[in-house]
Amino acid sequence: IYFKKNNLINYLIGNIFRKTNNHSKSIKYYLSTLNKIAEDDFLNVEKRVDKNQIEPKLFFNLGREYQLLPKNDSALYYYDKFLNLNLLDKESSRLRAKTYNNLFAIYRSVDSLRDINKAKLYINKAIDMKHKQGLTSIESVLSRGMMVRPI
Repeated sequence: IYFKKNNLINYLIGNIFRKTNNHSKSIKYYLSTLNKIAEDDFLNVEKRVDKNQIEPKLFFNLGREYQLLPKNDSALYYYDKFLNLNLLDKESSRLRAKTYNNLFAIYRSVDSLRDINKAKLYINKAIDMKHKQGLTSIESVLSRGMMVRPI
């Protein structure tokens, strides 16, 4: 499924707000992009982008932005949507490892959601993925995993 390239504008604006730590505005533009994907009229094929390139990043970014506000129930919702895509490409695998790390941070640090068993589950998944990807040493993952802020 494709959506028009001009619909990328809201996604790019969301990225700008994310990079300037304006999480509420970033969320607004990311949600607008999701709506545009759903409303796409499927005309003019040569001006389209595969939604599978954008949707996983949107779900991950929304999870991270909500986590930073902190609105952890919404963060969990979008992290779950991302994980349910079950994509296997390199970028999605990288984001999956970050998602597991961020879920670890939520279940380790947020009093109302604290669950040490879930925290252990997610940090072990993050370590396993990073190790399989050869992206970093286990010690590096552990030190990053201890961060309360999402990565």
